[in-house]
Amino acid sequence: YGCFYFTACTPEKQALWEAANRPDVDDDDGEDGGDENEGGDEIEDVEEAELDLGGGGPQTSVAANNFCGSSWISAMFTCDDPCPMGWECVEPGASCYAATGCDKPLETLLSEMMTTLNGPDSLMEDEDMEIFGGSIFDLLTSAVEELGVSLDEVDLGEQSLVGRRELKRRIKRRSLEGHDVFGPRYLGYSLANVTQRRLPSGSSAVDVSMVVTGDYRPPPYVDLDVVAQDSINRNGAKVVNTLRERGERAGRDFFRRVDSIEA
Repeated sequence: YGCFYFTACTPEKQALWEAANRPDVDDDDGEDGGDENEGGDEIEDVEEAELDLGGGGPQTSVAANNFCGSSWISAMFTCDDPCPMGWECVEPGASCYAATGCDKPLETLLSEMMTTLNGPDSLMEDEDMEIFGGSIFDLLTSAVEELGVSLDEVDLGEQSLVGRRELKRRIKRRSLEGHDVFGPRYLGYSLANVTQRRLPSGSSAVDVSMVVTGDYRPPPYVDLDVVAQDSINRNGAKVVNTLRERGERAGRDFFRRVDSIEA
């Protein structure tokens, strides 16, 4: 015997339970007919409660947000297979998920970002762009799903080469502005070394613009700009390793020259 969450014990179900478990009360005259009438009232109350439970009026209970899906994200996004009792899912691999927020409108999130790949001295070709976009999509998907967001796509935009002079200007500005959230480094360079004119000769990078979109049902409210940027910056080494591994499997050399990434 234990305590369980998401029991869907709404007022309607509580009324049904109370009606079904109400003790018999004799009429004042104590006649058997009074007991029968009382029993009849009980049955009528139970039937009325059952009708209220599954009736056609607007659903206002937490059970109204129970929906089937292959995952919570899938159930939240589709909202097309309700399971108010928690066990009605019949599709293979589907389960019933609570608190999907399906009684609230679906909202679209959009983030426009610039990512910088440090190291390459040439732009990505189409095959490289596909690997890069897919790697970023996989990283962000796992990050935003924890926040109840269904990632739609990562749409890559323009690329541009960044020379040594521009890199040095960016890094110096970062140092002067005191950006130390990820330590005293930028794109693998020591900020102290850069301000002392020690940026390696031949340094270069590639800027890549991207638009990230997703869908969710608030609350809570999510800032996709912050989530996407933070996910890439805090997992920079992991992203680089993934790019190199996928590039090697595809026979692409571009990502061998990538030393670091930042958004």
